Amino acid sequence: MNDNFEARLKSLIEAGVRSRQGVSEQFFDLCPTLAADKRLAWASFLCSIATTESIETMLIEPIRQAFAHSRPILDYLDVHGDDERRHFGMLTSYVKRTFDFEKKHKSTTDVVVYGVLLPRFAKLGRFKPLYLLAPLRFYEAFSLEFYKVLKRLAQSDGLPQLVLLIQQIEKDELRHLAGLDTLVRAHRDSAGAPTRADLVMIRSVLNLLLFDINIAPWAVHNRRVRRNALAIGIDPAQMSRDARGAAEDALQFAGGYGK
Repeated sequence: MNDNFEARLKSLIEAGVRSRQGVSEQFFDLCPTLAADKRLAWASFLCSIATTESIETMLIEPIRQAFAHSRPILDYLDVHGDDERRHFGMLTSYVKRTFDFEKKHKSTTDVVVYGVLLPRFAKLGRFKPLYLLAPLRFYEAFSLEFYKVLKRLAQSDGLPQLVLLIQQIEKDELRHLAGLDTLVRAHRDSAGAPTRADLVMIRSVLNLLLFDINIAPWAVHNRRVRRNALAIGIDPAQMSRDARGAAEDALQFAGGYGK
């Protein structure tokens, strides 16, 4: 890994530190005209998003172990992980302050996907970091598309502080995407192109994440999430198309076929 690689990571780390300086992390909206059922839908759906943000830290830790020999990579991943924890805190705090709502019970997905299946895949990341770098890249790329939609819906429902919160997260996600692209390229250069078996494993993790966020009518594990998404104006079909596109891009990039 050359000097340009380390300089790139250093630049991203410094940008991450600067992004937190003088920026409020406490957001709340006064929305007296928003109907009670829509308030509940927003609160519950934002809690689901917060959970997904926090899950990214589960993927980052094994990657840290894989790159324990590289101080620049560890420093970058520390900033990335701190951002994800901050996003979780910002979203849950907003929901509490705006809607007086807290998520008190784990969903089936929380227990099965986040509690059992994903941790098993994550363990492989200590030895095969690309298995997790690609899914992280998927999360970041999909989030950028998804937050564009969410920002528009928040604006139309009179939630300006939520718009500002999302904009702050978007800036971090753009930086994360650049960082992950840098790490994936460097890993391919040093470890070689992934094998067909590697790509099968990466696709397996991506399919698990796609299953997790799917809110199609058949996705019985996400009935409540689908109901809340529809209530605030999200198009489940478009969301699925965006997610599949981001997953395919992540797989192609991991294999060296992307940009």
